[in-house]
Amino acid sequence: MTAAKRRANVSGAFVARAAAIQGRRILLVDDVLTTGATASACARALKRAGAVHVSMLTVARADRRPRQDPYEIPTEVSGRFA
Repeated sequence: MTAAKRRANVSGAFVARAAAIQGRRILLVDDVLTTGATASACARALKRAGAVHVSMLTVARADRRPRQDPYEIPTEVSGRFA
């Protein structure tokens, strides 16, 4: 899906109970961040429920930039580990 379709897909999908969230600092953890649409929707629901602060921790971020060769290693990545 495109980023816009992902945002529309998760819009209003998450609800947090205010009693469990009110006044808390929340850390969202995700394995892979693609467009950030899910993380944003979750953070929005948590803030609406009264979270004081919402942070996001992710292990990896998907590179969605188009490439001519799907097997090409981006130079900014290959140069770092060479």
